[in-house]
Amino acid sequence: AVRAFLARQSCTSFTAGCSVNLKSVTSTQKSHSHLLLCECISMEDAAGRVFCPRKRRADVSDVVMASDIAAPHILSMDWLHQVAPLVLWMRAGQMELCSRVRALLLRPRFAMQPLSLDGGAPVVTLHVGPAARARAVRCIVDTGSPLCVCLRRSAMRGAAADAGRRGRVRQTSVSGESVVSEVFEASVTLAGRRMERVPVAALDDETDTVDGYVGCGLLRCFDIWITRTNIGFRDNCD
Repeated sequence: AVRAFLARQSCTSFTAGCSVNLKSVTSTQKSHSHLLLCECISMEDAAGRVFCPRKRRADVSDVVMASDIAAPHILSMDWLHQVAPLVLWMRAGQMELCSRVRALLLRPRFAMQPLSLDGGAPVVTLHVGPAARARAVRCIVDTGSPLCVCLRRSAMRGAAADAGRRGRVRQTSVSGESVVSEVFEASVTLAGRRMERVPVAALDDETDTVDGYVGCGLLRCFDIWITRTNIGFRDNCD
C-alpha cells in the first residue's frame, strides 16, 4: 500500500522518519515509519464533490506517515484538530465538517467533556457499575474496536458487581496479537444516558495510563462532536 501510494502521489521525504508506538490490547508494538510531505489531503463528500478541508493557501501541505504495520488507514487526531469542529454521525456512518454557524447550532445538543489525548487518541470518562456506587473510569475512544467496553481488572473491581460473567471473547489487535478476555455485564453511563447489561471485557494488563477503552459496540449509540478543546456525545436513539 505504501509503494502504491508513493507511485501516484507527489510526496517528498519530510525527515528521516520516526519511531511509532502502536498500542494494542495488551502491549505496545514499536516500529519505524517514513514521514512524507504531501499535497493537501482531499476528501469526497456525499454528493461526490472533491474538496480539501485544509486548503487555505496554495502551498498548504499535509504530513503523511507511511508504515508497513498491517493496520487500517487512519485519519489522526492531529489532522482532525486542523479541520475541527466536526461531528461523527455514527448511525449514518458520516463525518460532517462544520461551518462556524453550523457549529453554534449543533453544540448545545451534545454533552461535553474536555478533550484529552493518550497516545494520540481521545480519552473520555464513563461511569460503570450500580447507580449507588458507580465508578468513574477513563477510557480511550477506539473506533476500530467492535466491543462495547474493555477495562483493566483493577478498574473493574466493584464496577461489574451488579451482574455476572457472560463468557469469554477473543480480541485480535491490528498488529495480529490475540488475547482471550472474560466478559461481564455492567451498567454504563455516558453523556447522561444509563445503559444496563453492557458487555464489559476484562484486561489483565495493568501497565497503561488509562483504565481501558470504549469501542464501536457502545459508540454507535452516540453521535460524537470534536473540537480542538472538547469532545461531546449525543444520544442518537431519540
